[in-house]
Amino acid sequence: MDKNVWSKAVKDTSGLKTFYETIKENYKYGPRVEAAIYSYKDENTFKTLQKILKKAPKKGYTPEKICSMINKDSIPAITYQILKVEQGANPLIDKTTWTKNHYSVYPETNGSKLVYIINLLDPEPKPLNEVKGLVTAEYQNYLEQQWITELRSKYTWQVDENVLKSIIYNNPICEIE
Repeated sequence: MDKNVWSKAVKDTSGLKTFYETIKENYKYGPRVEAAIYSYKDENTFKTLQKILKKAPKKGYTPEKICSMINKDSIPAITYQILKVEQGANPLIDKTTWTKNHYSVYPETNGSKLVYIINLLDPEPKPLNEVKGLVTAEYQNYLEQQWITELRSKYTWQVDENVLKSIIYNNPICEIE
């Protein structure tokens, strides 16, 4: 079992990748969103950000470009983080309406956050590195079934009824009705 199933599934990376390609539709993300979360401290920065975000879809501004347009000092007035998440993964993104180019503002004690929906993402297969444990377990089951099929075609077998009955009747744990 170790040689033909367990170790093989772990060591055979190309076999695992090939197997993953055949079953990747079983491991999909749900509907997701790509969003930028901007953090800023003052009202002037918010107004500038708001103006730029209105132009962003037509001009093709990226969050990096937007921040570079606002941050003129060595101390940044605004920072951002881009996330691709399913519903339930981030409370701020969950509170925001999932409409492309929509944003919502969330005041905090030392500044505010603005969540901007960049794109809506359709369900797609998760990459192998995110589901490797599950795929490896499924690959082990697959290898085991292949090995058993190979053994059954190579060797004949039969159950010796007398030995089976002697095990059952001579075992105090087994209850015979």
